[in-house]
Amino acid sequence: MAFFIDNPSFPAGLKVIAIDHDITVLNTIEDMCNRFHYQVTKCNTASDALNLLERKDCFDVMLIDPHMPNMDAYDFVQHVTLQLNIPVIMMAVDFTTSSIMKSIQCGASTYLTKPLVEEEVKIMWQHVVRKGVTENKECEIVESLVVQECRKRGREDDKVSKETNAKKARLSWSPELHQRFLWAVNQLGLDKSRPKMILKIMDVPGLSVGHVASHLQKYRIHLKRSADETKPGKKKTKWSDSSQAEWIDQNRNDDFLAKWIDCGAGSYLHNLMA
Repeated sequence: MAFFIDNPSFPAGLKVIAIDHDITVLNTIEDMCNRFHYQVTKCNTASDALNLLERKDCFDVMLIDPHMPNMDAYDFVQHVTLQLNIPVIMMAVDFTTSSIMKSIQCGASTYLTKPLVEEEVKIMWQHVVRKGVTENKECEIVESLVVQECRKRGREDDKVSKETNAKKARLSWSPELHQRFLWAVNQLGLDKSRPKMILKIMDVPGLSVGHVASHLQKYRIHLKRSADETKPGKKKTKWSDSSQAEWIDQNRNDDFLAKWIDCGAGSYLHNLMA
């Protein structure tokens, strides 16, 4: 979501994907976007939309009609916001409170009534900026939580009398929980993984953002070290999933070795068609 930072001509060049079963609506959206030098890709079928959106980093914002045939648009929007991490704008003829609430709950940034007006299309770029700023703030909060957690652990390590209570309070990363963490990271992509998003996909009761943030930080550090071991002259250590989880659980202040697991879940997008 760094498009608006890296592009000095922003919002010109904004990459928009418009999804609607009505060709006339799509052509109207394209005409309005062209006036503001936005790049528009039009889709009038569910299959075309799915194929295009599998190519990540190709779009900055998505417009979609919630009444697309052969598609559960609300479920589709929910997975797009998680996997592609782009703002979604719902557009429909009906403007009921229930439709708006459902769209927002699924992750949509806003809900517009058809026919769209030019001013609404013009300011679409604001949703891209807003999402980028929000993500930066979330990262800062998570980093602060990690620092606080590390300081807390340091104080607990200095107090031997509290060691037993600290062990009871801390989370135990079992092999199953570790695999679920890796599955969530694999779905998002390592570069785009954020603790809050991983936590949402894992959906494990009692697991907090702080737990995931610490686990993700150590995972990234050791992936780098693991990669260094593959260099000539160095022997790579092999660990089982069970050993990985036990190592993480028993050595919280050390790095751990984690092997990338391909869960074979495939793309969610192809499973969203009715």
